[in-house]
Amino acid sequence: MTKYYRYNWCDMQEIDQTFDLIDLTEFLDVYAVFVSEGIPLVIRKTFISISGHGCRMSGYLNESEHKYILSFLLDVMGSLANVAEINLSQKDRYMRWYELLDKLYLRLRQKPVAYDDKPAR
Repeated sequence: MTKYYRYNWCDMQEIDQTFDLIDLTEFLDVYAVFVSEGIPLVIRKTFISISGHGCRMSGYLNESEHKYILSFLLDVMGSLANVAEINLSQKDRYMRWYELLDKLYLRLRQKPVAYDDKPAR
């Protein structure tokens, strides 16, 4: 049975806003920038309107898409921790970025699971 994770507009906005605050090119290659910009687009493509709720929208990512987002966040956090130890003059700034990503990671990791035959609540 396939697992799905419900993402909504707020999730997409939080991901987008978090990566807007972090300059990934300071410690990662440009590939990470493209991935961070693409994640909200992938989420947005799954959206459907919820009738009776005005402009509220949500959609479901499958397990591999959800795990990819979590894995990407962990990779970026690991890179931040490494660069913070090397570049001590910027350590406070890098650790603030790390805390933003950690908060996002923990929230997304706790998303309820939906299955083919049973939606998440």
